[in-house]
Amino acid sequence: MAGRRCVVDCLAAFQSPALVAEQAGSSQVICRESDIYLCNGSEFVSVYSKLEKCVKVIYSFPGNVCHLAEDTEKDNLYVLCAKDGVYCIPLQNRMSTGSQSHGDLVGSCSVSPDSCVLRDPTVLSFIFLESILVTVGQAGKTWTLSLFETVDKGQSPYRKLEELQVPILATRGASSAGKDWRPPALCCIYPHGAKGKARSGTGHFSLEPGLFSLLFGVDASMVASPVVLCGLPDGRLCCLPLRLPVSLAPADKGEESKVRVLHHLGQPVCFIGASLAGEKGNGCLLALGWGGKALVVTPRLGSEGRVAGFTEQHLSSPVASACCSGTHLYYSTGSQLLALQLSPGTPEAGDSKDSWERAVPDQTSPVPPHSLSPVSLNVCSLAALALPADSPTGAVELVAMTQKGTLLQITLPERSDGGQRARLTSSLAGQRIRDLLAGIGNVSDRVSSLKSCIQQKNDALKHLNQVFNVCCMLLSNQEGGEKGASQCKQPISCHVSARWSRLLLQDTLILTCCLENSSDYVLEQGWTLCIQVTPQSCPLTPETAGSARTYAFPFDKLLPSKSMEVTLPLAPGSDLVLPVSVHCSLAYSLKSILGVEVIGHLPSHNPLLSSQANDGHCISLALSTQTVDWLDCLRICEPVAMGNRACSWSNPLADPVQVLLSSRKAMGQNRDPKNKGAGLGLDGGPFVASVKVSSEVLTTALKLRGSGPSLASSTLHWLLSSNPEADSLRSQALPVLTAAAPGGSKVRLLAKEICLRDLSADRPITAVEIQIESASLAELCGLHHSILCRIQPLLKEGVSGDGALPGLRTQRLRELLHHAEVLSKEVQGVRDRMSLGLEASSSTAEKLLHTYQQLRNTDLLLL
Repeated sequence: MAGRRCVVDCLAAFQSPALVAEQAGSSQVICRESDIYLCNGSEFVSVYSKLEKCVKVIYSFPGNVCHLAEDTEKDNLYVLCAKDGVYCIPLQNRMSTGSQSHGDLVGSCSVSPDSCVLRDPTVLSFIFLESILVTVGQAGKTWTLSLFETVDKGQSPYRKLEELQVPILATRGASSAGKDWRPPALCCIYPHGAKGKARSGTGHFSLEPGLFSLLFGVDASMVASPVVLCGLPDGRLCCLPLRLPVSLAPADKGEESKVRVLHHLGQPVCFIGASLAGEKGNGCLLALGWGGKALVVTPRLGSEGRVAGFTEQHLSSPVASACCSGTHLYYSTGSQLLALQLSPGTPEAGDSKDSWERAVPDQTSPVPPHSLSPVSLNVCSLAALALPADSPTGAVELVAMTQKGTLLQITLPERSDGGQRARLTSSLAGQRIRDLLAGIGNVSDRVSSLKSCIQQKNDALKHLNQVFNVCCMLLSNQEGGEKGASQCKQPISCHVSARWSRLLLQDTLILTCCLENSSDYVLEQGWTLCIQVTPQSCPLTPETAGSARTYAFPFDKLLPSKSMEVTLPLAPGSDLVLPVSVHCSLAYSLKSILGVEVIGHLPSHNPLLSSQANDGHCISLALSTQTVDWLDCLRICEPVAMGNRACSWSNPLADPVQVLLSSRKAMGQNRDPKNKGAGLGLDGGPFVASVKVSSEVLTTALKLRGSGPSLASSTLHWLLSSNPEADSLRSQALPVLTAAAPGGSKVRLLAKEICLRDLSADRPITAVEIQIESASLAELCGLHHSILCRIQPLLKEGVSGDGALPGLRTQRLRELLHHAEVLSKEVQGVRDRMSLGLEASSSTAEKLLHTYQQLRNTDLLLL
């Protein structure tokens, strides 16, 4: 049996015995045909059906159940309740006792007090044989053995036949207060071959007639008297024959003479059993102590002939539970389940010689038996064992309850027929070696697979932790920026710039995005830089979703203090739609780490952690949003040929109606993403627009000092600070700048310092006037809008100079504002009438064009 594997099946789970048992040894399991009866020290007794694979009924008793016994002849189950008495339950009609809860799937029966057949609170253990009930109790300083006989064929009440008393030895094992205390162990021994006498069940064994007569006398053997063996907690093993010839019955020696002490084990006796091997009856009597001491009683040859030999040996301890069947003893120490062969046999193929050595010698052997050699079955934590049963396949089946309350079925290796085991041939040995090597290989493969799986999970957790840290850092930084900490440098930032390049014989605007990692974290594989370009002239709706484009740039690794630069074509000059918003974000795919099922449960209420991928399996962290306008796309150079167009001034005497209509058409094509081939320039003009800004506002905003370039030149440099083509002009005075617009028309920017005398009563107000001249009205409007967008944040911040604001002439300011309002209302009225088809003449168009130029060239001052 060494090296063999047991098959363990979990049948059901119950309450842990360790949580409910007040005394050790109160857990018990009994198998009867296809039903299993079990108790765990509580007030419940459960019945489990192996056929139906479920708990059929649970009996509830008035007290804690400490012992079970069955009467196979009358088909009754006897239950001992602590400090109460013995109850009887008919097994054929389980559901008739007490009351049943019909709402439960498992039947619950409450056992009534009328089912008590023997009420005695001193009873600690009992056994039922034939029509006699034998109980063992403790009354004061004596052990009490009582015999009861049934009246009216087993119906209650019981009639007491006899009561025997045995003094308690003043030893540690006799105390019931110690944690090593065990209830008395009882069993019934029959002479083997006595027809109609031996019975099956828990605690009933047959013994070889020769050994039976040596132990209990020839008279008991002749009348085939069953003998009750009682193992007391003080270590004594006593015997009580139930029937003796009348002439030999003791008359004057006292009642205790009927109880004879066979042996003193020196520790609480927890199990008594017998082994009977084969038809020759070569067996033994066995008693186990809680501390692991085993008593083996076998026949021997002595000086006066055959005698009963008592041999003590030591096993693993403590013994929590044990059962005996055939030639084997099975016992649990709590930490492991062990099997012990009690009778000799031919070693089985594959078993070691030592594990199958003869433990009990032949009855003619003059020498003591060899040492008992238990074999571990690799099952642990068992609190109770049931009597083994042989399955049809020849395997031995054990039913056990674990210390945690789980009911198990343990199938042991199959036995060979007639106890004969096949010899291990060389071919069979080779096959077994190959099987073992294959098993080792399978285990090695599983270990490698598990190590690889663990490594993958560790890497996934590492990456997930890194992603979590980056998310927390960016989100906290964004929240700080919303509260006014926008001046702080972002730990991970993205900067966008525009430059012109020649691609496929076309001048194309190229966006350059630079991702900088100023944090302490490494952006490893899995991160993606996402850039979304959206025209500001087209609101992002389902109808105009095609005008927004998203670009994704995965990268392997970005170390701290490093940067990464990507480029993407925006559009050719003829198809360019300005201004555009460039949204930069970092996305990370979680699909490879968490899996699809886990990703589906991620929260999506946070707008900063929105899904950006088409499959919805990644999160996105916003980095920045920048605007690319007309100032960023100017080509700073002298007028040169661009494609088939020339950067030159158009005819100043062109028809104003055609100029206005062409400008409106060009502006509409510039704002409509569907008009990809519309030109942006016009052949009318030049057109002029101007913006006047207070010198104090610009000086404070640009942080200018006394020395250095003039205020006008600094203003032009500031307006073109995000244009990479203006980098070469940083050190030059730049009051006038000539450039080419994206559409190819010539553009001139002029900045000059002026004095406004009619707005202040105290002194003239110095200002900077920014003039825009362009041959295309659409490009003039775009540049004018870009300049106003650059100046507007300065006014929102409430920047003011160090000096006092001069006294303004409010009346003059009101006139200018009123004039601008009149022009605005006039433009709106003309547009409304033109949209209704009421005015479409050339004079109306000329008037509208003139009004537009007045609005863009007003005398209003930005303070």
